[in-house]
This record gives sequence, C-alpha cells and structure tokens, in this order.
Amino acid sequence: MPRFLTCVLALALLSAPAWADDSDKSKANPVIEAYKAFTKDLGEKEARHFGVLYGNYNLIKVVEQVRGSVSEAIEACGKANPEMKDPLDKRFGEWKTAVNPILDEAQANIDNMMIAQDYAKKKDIKALFKLVDQERKKNNKRIERVPVSTPEACEFVLKQMDQTQEGMSALLRQTLVSLPQAMESEAQAEELAKQKKAEEEADAEGEQTTPGEGKDDKTGE
Repeated sequence: MPRFLTCVLALALLSAPAWADDSDKSKANPVIEAYKAFTKDLGEKEARHFGVLYGNYNLIKVVEQVRGSVSEAIEACGKANPEMKDPLDKRFGEWKTAVNPILDEAQANIDNMMIAQDYAKKKDIKALFKLVDQERKKNNKRIERVPVSTPEACEFVLKQMDQTQEGMSALLRQTLVSLPQAMESEAQAEELAKQKKAEEEADAEGEQTTPGEGKDDKTGE
C-alpha cells in the first residue's frame, strides 16, 4: 500500500509541462506547443502572471486527483473490510471537511486571477486548461491503478489521512499566496533597480562636477 499511495501522489504532483518535458516526444506534445504559443507574445509581467495562474491551476488538479484516489482506496477498503468501513468513512469525511473549503477558495482565486488579467480572453485560457486536463487523463489511463484492500493496507490508508490532509491543504494555501508573493518580489526587484539607477546617476554627476570644481579653484588662485 505505501507503494500505491506513493505512486498516486507522485503522478498527481507532476503538472502537465513537467511530465511532457520528460518525454522524448516533448516537441510534439500538444500541451507544450499550446503553452508556447499562448505565452510567446506576452510581456515579462504578463508571462509571470500567467505562469502563476497556470501553476496554481495544476496544483488544484493535483489535490482533486489525490482526493479521488483516496476516495477509491476508502471505498475499496470499506467493501473488503466491513468492520473498517465506519472509521474509514468518518476520517475521510473529516479530511474532505478540512480540504474542500480551501479547494473552493483556491478555485475562486483562479477565477479572480482570470478576471483581473487583460492579456488574454478568458475562453482562451480555459481552452488551454481543458487541453491540459485531457492530456492528463490520457496519461492516467495508461497507468493501471488497483487499490490494495488488505486489512494492513487499509489500516495504513487510515494512518496516512493526517499526512495527506496536511499536504494537500499546504498545496492549496500556496496557490492563495503565490501571486501576491510574485508581485511583492517584482516590486522589490523594481525598487532595487531604481535605487541602483539613482546611485549610478549620482556617481556620474559627481564625476562631471569634480573637474569643474577644480577649474574654479585654479581661477581663484
């Protein structure tokens, strides 16, 4: 069972561009080609905004995929081990109660990010995301996932609920702060650039003023 959960999480955590780049056929991958075409005419700030938006969307899909995988494992365990069904269902209910509100908030944040931007039509962004989802489903279908339902495996699932709940909640919270963090970093970079430019201009003015001051001194002599 540890292997099953590890594989589920590993596969889910691979966003579309990541698994596409690892393929020998990455150049022909429709997601990569669509992403390149979408971003090729964007400015630096626009590309940064879309990069955050795209990354956040994939993180949300990670959580949804993990939630589905955990649900399948809980269902399989409940059928194979009726005596464990109630505690498993109860714990998964608590898991969803903790994770789902953050998931909804993260999705609302994605919607707000799409509304706030003016570099692309909302329908075009959704079309790219739809393509990402389709390619993810294709790749998932190539992998046979059979939840293990032995008592030992199901006990492990129950014990892992705390860890997966914490991990998924952390991923979702990251989507809520990623854009503000990016904007803050950008503002800091711009401020540093302004300070550096001001210092360089001050140094240049100082170099120009010094010779003139020397001439005035000589004239006074």
